[in-house]
Amino acid sequence: MQLRFYQQDAYDAAIASLSAEHHPVLQLATGTGKSLIIAALAEHYKKTDRRVWVLTHVQQLVEQNAVTYERYSGFKPGIVCAGLKRKDRFEPVTFATIQSILGVQAEMQPPDLIIIDEAHRVPHNKGERSLYESVLHRYRDAGRVAMTATPWRMDNGVIHGDGDQFWFDQLAYSYTVPTAVADGYLCPLV
Repeated sequence: MQLRFYQQDAYDAAIASLSAEHHPVLQLATGTGKSLIIAALAEHYKKTDRRVWVLTHVQQLVEQNAVTYERYSGFKPGIVCAGLKRKDRFEPVTFATIQSILGVQAEMQPPDLIIIDEAHRVPHNKGERSLYESVLHRYRDAGRVAMTATPWRMDNGVIHGDGDQFWFDQLAYSYTVPTAVADGYLCPLV
């Protein structure tokens, strides 16, 4: 599997942002292959002996992202997901639902990178504890990457910015629906 040009650009932007000690948001339109970018980022970190957790809120995305990673890397990742009846705690790359990782995180080595798929579900850091906040507070020193088609929340705006209330500090890359349609990767809306 090879990254398309915009997936490569998103990957490069994430690596540059993380190298500069930022916590980037990658905005890519639904259907443009965020799973492959996640796979490339996870494999990059694994090859440098760092641990990666890829978190999301539903088992379907855990399964999709894990399958894409295995096809991309040739490496079978760990999965922590009650719905899939898996609790693999010792792999360098782990795909998990946020609900399931909470029950086993104490048994796992800390992550060096946390990638959150559908990151618009992560609330701002305002003291009101959510499942994501519990993990992000515990592993504050880990790098963070947000993957989403919509980098904002209806209740309190964009998910990135300066200040302690944000878990992510910059929009490092954006590939929107109109651009993907113009490039021929999505069908025009009718």
